[in-house]
Amino acid sequence: MRLVALFDHQHLNHEAAHDWFARKGIDFWAPCPITENGFLQVISNPAYPTVMATPMEAADRLAKFCSSTGHMFWPDEISLLGVLSDTVKKRLLGHGQITDFYLARDSRTPAAIAEPRTPATFGPMAFISRKLEGLAR
Repeated sequence: MRLVALFDHQHLNHEAAHDWFARKGIDFWAPCPITENGFLQVISNPAYPTVMATPMEAADRLAKFCSSTGHMFWPDEISLLGVLSDTVKKRLLGHGQITDFYLARDSRTPAAIAEPRTPATFGPMAFISRKLEGLAR
């Protein structure tokens, strides 16, 4: 994951990632929600050996990086950074909640609401939504 290598000074590919960014990424790079999600999960995982960051710290660092000139977001209905208000970031207790929060928010998009839901597809989303209900407030 190139983003992880960019942010982790001890990553085996840290220098190669910065070389790539200097050559190509500076003009154009485009993460999607899944890329953001993966980055936030890896970097904020307490088991990750070389970077210590809370989900809030990791999201703030990524948001700052995304303000660079060549950045363009490739949307997928919602941006994880777009739905993580400061209040929600403070309530995220660990890396394991990031995907849950994204999926719960994704289950409330107009496209998801418009689609008929079967118990098989609605059940997990309903559980996650109830589990994280307090985070969105």
